[in-house]
Amino acid sequence: MKYVKQVGIIWGFTMAGEILHAILPLPVPSGVYGLFLLLGALMAGWVRLESVEGTGNFLMDTMTLMFIPAMVGLMEYAAQIKEVFVPFMIVIAVSTVAVMVVTGRVAQTVIDLQERGRDKRAEERSGNSVESRVSAEECRENAAEGRENASESQVSTAECRENAAKDQVSTTECRENAAKGQVSTVECRENAAKGQVSAAECHENTADPLDCPAPQPDPLESEEEQTNAR
Repeated sequence: MKYVKQVGIIWGFTMAGEILHAILPLPVPSGVYGLFLLLGALMAGWVRLESVEGTGNFLMDTMTLMFIPAMVGLMEYAAQIKEVFVPFMIVIAVSTVAVMVVTGRVAQTVIDLQERGRDKRAEERSGNSVESRVSAEECRENAAEGRENASESQVSTAECRENAAKDQVSTTECRENAAKGQVSTVECRENAAKGQVSAAECHENTADPLDCPAPQPDPLESEEEQTNAR
């Protein structure tokens, strides 16, 4: 069923070539029209290569058998061929050589273009690989710098902890001094209560002056002093 479908596709393009040969007034064989139509369909993607590859390869392999009926038909015109045999053979030889040369040149050109394309792609891949290696080296350098920065930050963190410890010690000392100041305030209050420290001194030395005793007014002068003053 697969080959029947492929034969149908090839036969359809052959019939299209026959129609074009009948319509267009050009000295082009119908088979050539069909070949160009099939080539255009393959290049445009309308027909997949797998759809005609098997039958096409078979026809190419058995092409020599297709010329047997034509050669048998020429035997009927042997007398006419004898008259033009020499020029006929020259034309056949020249055309055969020309076809071989042109076909070889075209094939070589296509192969060279394909090799250049492969070399160009290989160079691009090598360039990309070199760039990727450079990027990898840069990434490694950045990673090394990051590790160094991390170690430096770790050292800074250790120094910060040491400084924090020192600050904590200073805070402890401050608390001790505050405690001492509090004791001094209590002592000041006690001394003020005992009268050992004046109220003015208590106000100066005590953080909370409200706890100090009120200042005592000066004693009144005696009557004799008032009389003398008058």
